[in-house]
Amino acid sequence: MAKIDSFIEAVAAWPRRTICAYLLNSSEDLFTFEELLTHLVTEARTAPADVRPPSTRRADLARRLRSEYLPRLASEDVIEYDRNANLVRPGPALATIETVFPTLESEFPRP
Repeated sequence: MAKIDSFIEAVAAWPRRTICAYLLNSSEDLFTFEELLTHLVTEARTAPADVRPPSTRRADLARRLRSEYLPRLASEDVIEYDRNANLVRPGPALATIETVFPTLESEFPRP
């Protein structure tokens, strides 16, 4: 049960859900840190106040993406994060998100 709780907590925060939705909605299988950061900054600046990160400044979101968001998703195998190369790949647990959280599609519709 603790593993399930940990997984749910990992994808519960809006910034991490935003990253997951971006990966799920892309046909690519390799993402750069900068690409994810740009997407997160863009989404954060238009997000509702109740889910918006405390700061939408690029430098602040870069720090949190590197130190919190990506490592947390990697710890649950949602992504594979190569911190040295600044690259992210979808992990084996990413597909589970669409199954467990069907509302992700309505919150972040595909283009």
